[in-house]
Amino acid sequence: MSILLLHAISSISHAQSWDILIQGGRLIDPKNSIDAVRDLAVAGGV
Repeated sequence: MSILLLHAISSISHAQSWDILIQGGRLIDPKNSIDAVRDLAVAGGV
């Protein structure tokens, strides 16, 4: 499954196709020391 972390969806100039888009969700990733509000897009999930 491909997961793409987007810093700002609105700054992308070309159209994207995502299976799921969560805007303004809280992302917690201890491995990379991330605990922030971010947009998350998922493409090609199974």
